[in-house]
Amino acid sequence: MLVAEVDDEPVALAHVQLPARREAWLEGIRVHPGHRRRGIADALNRACCDWARERGALVARLAIEVENVPPLRQVEALGWRPLAEWVYLVDRRGLERADPQLGPAPRPATADDLPAMVAAWDRSALRAPAGDLLAIGWLWRRMVAEDVAAGVMAGQAVVGADGFALFQPADEGVRIAWLEAAPAHVGPLVEAVRRRARDEGRAPPSAMLPADPALLVTCARLGLEPEAWLRVFGLEL
Repeated sequence: MLVAEVDDEPVALAHVQLPARREAWLEGIRVHPGHRRRGIADALNRACCDWARERGALVARLAIEVENVPPLRQVEALGWRPLAEWVYLVDRRGLERADPQLGPAPRPATADDLPAMVAAWDRSALRAPAGDLLAIGWLWRRMVAEDVAAGVMAGQAVVGADGFALFQPADEGVRIAWLEAAPAHVGPLVEAVRRRARDEGRAPPSAMLPADPALLVTCARLGLEPEAWLRVFGLEL
């Protein structure tokens, strides 16, 4: 946590961390309203990057809601480049009974499924719109095969007739982190996560997914509707 001071008084703060080797994540830059438009946010941004660079990071990333225009312009002026857009979705359908039209229910993934799951991710059409990134809560880092394995080992993955889903614990219950399937096979995967949430007494699941038009249309039909659009930026250090 970095703090900016004016006349020995804290007027702004920012958070930076290293979520993966050689990767930094910036978030939570906040400047007191009475001290805005003085370059403090720019200075904090640079200080966070300096902190990360000194600890071996080669790239830094951050995310901003697409409707929040001033910080979008600020980071672009500092040399950050957009990498991808992601969407936070909430479940408007709720934990209702399974739709019988969705077909056979997916099952929990096992270690035997890993080779096929990793191969599917390697050739995934979602990698480009995702920017080769994975959302971990509200931060993004490069997605690697170990993420798929970790989801399987933690019991946070399901496989279906044509694809798989990864999900994570979240404050609201369960969050879908990846849907790797043809549109016709996404429904059973979403329902499997709903069933998991229902069985564990959790709230309906949310999702953080790449802003792929076909995927979002499919999710909308399943009751997962966008609540926030985020643009992820990157900066080489």
